Amino acid sequence: MRQHKRTIRTLSDCFYDLKYHLVWTPKYRGKALGSDKVSGELRRIFETIAKWKHWEIIELSIQEDHIALCLLAMPR
Repeated sequence: MRQHKRTIRTLSDCFYDLKYHLVWTPKYRGKALGSDKVSGELRRIFETIAKWKHWEIIELSIQEDHIALCLLAMPR
């Protein structure tokens, strides 16, 4: 995973740098995510949710046996 520049963000009452690194795997790490159609739909879903929740996707990697997502969120 590439390095993301550390930036301290501010709200009216706090400073924050809140990042999450999430990894999902299919059962038994099956090769279920290799299709371009599946990975494209997953990417669309993650981007839609991130926009709705006001998250910033730092990195999204969809491999055939796992998904890795690193995102920046606001503390609410």
